[in-house]
Amino acid sequence: MKFFIFFTILITISKAISDSLLTGTYDPNSTVLINERRDIKEIDVLRQIINQETLIRLGVVKDVKSLMEDVKRRMEPIETMVSSLEQTVETLKYQVNTITQENNRNAFIPQGRLQEWDQMIKTMNENITDIYEYLTTGKGDPKTEERSSGL
Repeated sequence: MKFFIFFTILITISKAISDSLLTGTYDPNSTVLINERRDIKEIDVLRQIINQETLIRLGVVKDVKSLMEDVKRRMEPIETMVSSLEQTVETLKYQVNTITQENNRNAFIPQGRLQEWDQMIKTMNENITDIYEYLTTGKGDPKTEERSSGL
């Protein structure tokens, strides 16, 4: 118990010595002001970091905006070319459809009819060849001579 009383008196005396009449409760050995100064410095550092971050963000936004404008400017001729190519593709599709329809119409001609036309074309080619030979040489097939004399 004596130890406890001694310890209490010691604390009271040390407190009384630290509180002087001239300085009041100011204690030059106190770390309160240092901590406040440190807090103020930390706040200043944080403000500077936030300002730098804001400046960096503004710079990035500006760069991205200029990049977007550049891309837009370069895309205009490409979009025009794509539009032109799309029109060409549509025209070609129309032509293919037209040709397909025409081929489908020709597919309905009976095979016998095609053979008949083929035979007529061969006969006409033979007759034209005979007439040409008769006119150029004077000699030819007697059938051709009869036909030409009958005209």
